[in-house]
Amino acid sequence: MLFAMNSDNTFFKTLKVLFHIGLIVGIYLFNIITISFLVSWIAEVAGTLVALIFVLPLFLLFFYGPWLALSYVKKLESGYRPDLKRLPTLLKVPHYGIYIKDCLKEIMDEEFHPYVTEEGEELPQVLISESEKWMKIAGKYYPVDLICGYNQRRSELYTIDGKALKLHFKARSYKYKAAIKAFFEDRGYYYKTNSYRAYAIFENITKGANGDLSKADFGKLRYTWEKNLSDDDYKHRDFFRGVYADRDIKGVVKDIKKKKVVLEDYLNFSDYKNEYSVCNGIRLLRKLGFPMKNRGIDFLFDCLNDIDEPYFMMAAEELMTFNSDVLKEKLEERAPKAYEEQDVLKMAGLLYLAKKLGYEIKYLAEIKNEDTENEAVIKAFAYEESYQGKAVQFLNSEA
Repeated sequence: MLFAMNSDNTFFKTLKVLFHIGLIVGIYLFNIITISFLVSWIAEVAGTLVALIFVLPLFLLFFYGPWLALSYVKKLESGYRPDLKRLPTLLKVPHYGIYIKDCLKEIMDEEFHPYVTEEGEELPQVLISESEKWMKIAGKYYPVDLICGYNQRRSELYTIDGKALKLHFKARSYKYKAAIKAFFEDRGYYYKTNSYRAYAIFENITKGANGDLSKADFGKLRYTWEKNLSDDDYKHRDFFRGVYADRDIKGVVKDIKKKKVVLEDYLNFSDYKNEYSVCNGIRLLRKLGFPMKNRGIDFLFDCLNDIDEPYFMMAAEELMTFNSDVLKEKLEERAPKAYEEQDVLKMAGLLYLAKKLGYEIKYLAEIKNEDTENEAVIKAFAYEESYQGKAVQFLNSEA
């Protein structure tokens, strides 16, 4: 199990050792003071029987003390020392600081700014990193994709492995609560309670991760978790805000084929409220198949605008089912606009698809050759190369 409290988990080892020390010292002090001063008084006031009932658990704790001491000695003999250097990370990154190595260093390299909603409202209480991978609330950092819900009344966040994280007391003020709620509502569907299935699904899709989430694609992990959860959840969700179950996607396919709804209503990329719901549109086109799928080629190309999003690879794979000449034409058509906007991620996405096709985008290749110091193009090529070299995703479950 990914989050089992096993002997290899440094954080839990540290806690256990510190807990043992505290118990050993505390138990003996408490027993000496209690037995010396309180027991005779209790016997005098309440009777001998009450005093004996009170003393019995103290004696049990007294005998448990030596076992704790031996346990601690064994830990020391095995060469273990508490990793106190990790404490700043564990304090700054609740829960996930245990499982994401060097996350605090990664966070410190990021720039944070107030989250801005779709309506343009700035939320100074919720800071978001430039990569949009991390958020900061009341001095604590949380991985955006791995936090799935918020309970305003209880002032706690919900994680995709079924945990409830109590927010810092500062986050219990009205302003903070309103801002956090606005953040989650702006991103689409979110949970106000934790699903009893959350941990089981998380454990199932992360088998083999060996307790380390450092190399995980958080977006893909979250999408896969959402899809598995939606398959168990019979509530009909908003197509543009949550992840649809397969049966719901099939329902939309039927409605389109019966002309009850129009396919184009699902092909406007900007209508999708978060990165997970975009995958609904890709799956819809996959189910529709050709020739109807041809109408969604621009939507799929829009999905290539950010190489880091969970829908990117799904869209790239789906585009590979199209005619290669059509794709090459689209690549040359879109490359000038991406360059004009100096959008590194857009260019990197186009370069990725071109490489899968075994094709070179003439427009970008010419710029690279003519202007060897063009920063945006150089970054785009480098970004695409680094994406190609990413570690193989550990998720067992396919989208």
